Amino acid sequence: MYIDCRWVSGQFKGHGYSNLLLDACTRDSKAKGKKGLVILSSKKKMGFLSDPKYLGYKGFQTADTTEPYFELMYLPFEEGAPLPRFRDSVDRQKNMPKGFVLYYTNQCPFTAKYVPILEEMIKARNAAFQSARIQTREDAQG
Repeated sequence: MYIDCRWVSGQFKGHGYSNLLLDACTRDSKAKGKKGLVILSSKKKMGFLSDPKYLGYKGFQTADTTEPYFELMYLPFEEGAPLPRFRDSVDRQKNMPKGFVLYYTNQCPFTAKYVPILEEMIKARNAAFQSARIQTREDAQG
Protein backbone atom coordinates (compact mmCIF):
# COMPACT_ATOMS: atom_id res chain seq x y z
CA MET A 1 0.00 0.00 0.00
CA TYR A 2 1.42 3.38 -1.02
CA ILE A 3 1.01 6.38 1.29
CA ASP A 4 0.58 9.47 -0.91
CA CYS A 5 0.91 12.13 1.74
CA ARG A 6 1.47 11.95 5.48
CA TRP A 7 1.48 15.44 6.90
CA VAL A 8 0.52 17.09 10.17
CA SER A 9 -0.01 20.86 10.32
CA GLY A 10 2.49 22.77 12.45
CA GLN A 11 0.01 23.68 15.17
CA PHE A 12 -0.79 19.98 15.69
CA LYS A 13 2.80 18.69 15.76
CA GLY A 14 4.07 17.11 18.96
CA HIS A 15 0.72 15.60 19.92
CA GLY A 16 1.29 12.12 18.48
CA TYR A 17 -0.97 12.59 15.45
CA SER A 18 1.71 11.41 13.02
CA ASN A 19 1.98 8.13 14.93
CA LEU A 20 -1.81 7.78 14.96
CA LEU A 21 -1.98 8.38 11.19
CA LEU A 22 0.76 5.84 10.50
CA ASP A 23 -0.87 3.29 12.84
CA ALA A 24 -4.20 3.76 11.02
CA CYS A 25 -2.49 3.26 7.64
CA THR A 26 -0.84 0.08 8.94
CA ARG A 27 -4.10 -1.34 10.32
CA ASP A 28 -6.02 -0.49 7.14
CA SER A 29 -3.35 -1.99 4.89
CA LYS A 30 -3.12 -5.20 6.90
CA ALA A 31 -6.92 -5.50 6.90
CA LYS A 32 -6.83 -5.25 3.10
CA GLY A 33 -4.23 -8.02 2.88
CA LYS A 34 -1.38 -5.79 1.72
CA LYS A 35 2.21 -6.95 2.15
CA GLY A 36 3.54 -3.64 3.48
CA LEU A 37 3.60 0.14 3.31
CA VAL A 38 5.58 2.25 0.83
CA ILE A 39 6.22 6.00 0.98
CA LEU A 40 8.41 8.49 -0.87
CA SER A 41 11.15 10.13 1.17
CA SER A 42 14.56 11.68 0.57
CA LYS A 43 18.17 11.31 1.63
CA LYS A 44 17.68 14.30 3.91
CA LYS A 45 14.59 15.93 5.40
CA MET A 46 12.67 18.01 2.84
CA GLY A 47 9.45 19.94 3.45
CA PHE A 48 7.37 18.08 0.89
CA LEU A 49 8.54 14.53 1.60
CA SER A 50 8.27 12.31 4.66
CA ASP A 51 11.16 12.58 7.11
CA PRO A 52 13.54 9.64 6.59
CA LYS A 53 14.66 9.67 10.26
CA TYR A 54 11.08 9.36 11.49
CA LEU A 55 10.36 6.58 8.99
CA GLY A 56 13.52 4.72 10.03
CA TYR A 57 12.49 5.06 13.67
CA LYS A 58 9.13 3.49 12.76
CA GLY A 59 10.84 0.51 11.08
CA PHE A 60 10.84 1.62 7.44
CA GLN A 61 13.82 0.65 5.29
CA THR A 62 15.13 2.11 2.05
CA ALA A 63 14.03 -0.10 -0.84
CA ASP A 64 15.31 1.97 -3.76
CA THR A 65 16.80 5.36 -4.58
CA THR A 66 16.98 7.66 -7.60
CA GLU A 67 18.72 10.94 -8.22
CA PRO A 68 18.74 13.63 -7.23
CA TYR A 69 17.57 12.66 -3.72
CA PHE A 70 14.50 10.42 -3.76
CA GLU A 71 14.20 7.32 -1.59
CA LEU A 72 11.43 4.74 -1.75
CA MET A 73 10.97 3.51 1.81
CA TYR A 74 8.96 0.50 2.87
CA LEU A 75 7.66 -1.26 5.94
CA PRO A 76 7.14 -4.97 5.17
CA PHE A 77 4.40 -6.82 7.04
CA GLU A 78 5.73 -10.27 6.24
CA GLU A 79 9.13 -11.81 5.69
CA GLY A 80 10.07 -12.31 2.07
CA ALA A 81 7.67 -9.68 0.77
CA PRO A 82 8.77 -8.41 -2.66
CA LEU A 83 11.00 -5.37 -2.50
CA PRO A 84 9.30 -2.30 -4.04
CA ARG A 85 11.37 -0.29 -6.49
CA PHE A 86 11.23 2.62 -8.87
CA ARG A 87 10.56 1.75 -12.49
CA ASP A 88 13.60 1.86 -14.75
CA SER A 89 11.99 4.78 -16.61
CA VAL A 90 12.39 7.00 -13.53
CA ASP A 91 16.09 7.48 -14.30
CA ARG A 92 15.50 8.11 -17.99
CA GLN A 93 15.99 11.75 -18.83
CA LYS A 94 15.86 11.55 -22.62
CA ASN A 95 13.42 13.77 -24.49
CA MET A 96 12.85 15.99 -21.48
CA PRO A 97 10.88 19.15 -22.30
CA LYS A 98 12.75 22.45 -22.31
CA GLY A 99 12.19 25.05 -19.63
CA PHE A 100 10.35 24.63 -16.35
CA VAL A 101 8.00 21.63 -16.22
CA LEU A 102 5.83 21.10 -13.16
CA TYR A 103 4.38 17.63 -12.65
CA TYR A 104 1.80 17.56 -9.87
CA THR A 105 -1.00 15.52 -8.35
CA ASN A 106 -3.82 16.24 -5.95
CA GLN A 107 -2.19 14.12 -3.25
CA CYS A 108 -1.51 17.30 -1.34
CA PRO A 109 -4.51 19.63 -1.18
CA PHE A 110 -2.28 22.71 -1.35
CA THR A 111 -0.49 21.95 -4.63
CA ALA A 112 -3.02 22.77 -7.35
CA LYS A 113 -3.66 26.34 -6.19
CA TYR A 114 0.02 27.21 -6.72
CA VAL A 115 0.22 26.04 -10.35
CA PRO A 116 -1.19 29.26 -11.90
CA ILE A 117 0.88 31.38 -9.50
CA LEU A 118 4.09 29.61 -10.55
CA GLU A 119 3.11 29.82 -14.20
CA GLU A 120 2.62 33.59 -13.95
CA MET A 121 5.94 34.09 -12.15
CA ILE A 122 7.91 31.97 -14.63
CA LYS A 123 6.32 33.48 -17.73
CA ALA A 124 6.98 36.98 -16.35
CA ARG A 125 10.65 36.04 -16.53
CA ASN A 126 10.23 34.96 -20.17
CA ALA A 127 10.96 31.33 -19.36
CA ALA A 128 9.21 28.34 -20.89
CA PHE A 129 6.61 26.74 -18.59
CA GLN A 130 4.52 23.61 -18.81
CA SER A 131 2.40 21.90 -16.19
CA ALA A 132 1.18 18.32 -16.17
CA ARG A 133 -1.40 17.14 -13.68
CA ILE A 134 -0.93 13.46 -12.96
CA GLN A 135 -4.36 11.89 -12.55
CA THR A 136 -3.85 8.22 -13.31
CA ARG A 137 -1.30 5.50 -12.70
CA GLU A 138 -0.49 5.59 -16.40
CA ASP A 139 0.19 9.35 -16.24
CA ALA A 140 2.65 8.78 -13.39
CA GLN A 141 4.44 5.95 -15.11
CA GLY A 142 4.58 7.48 -18.59
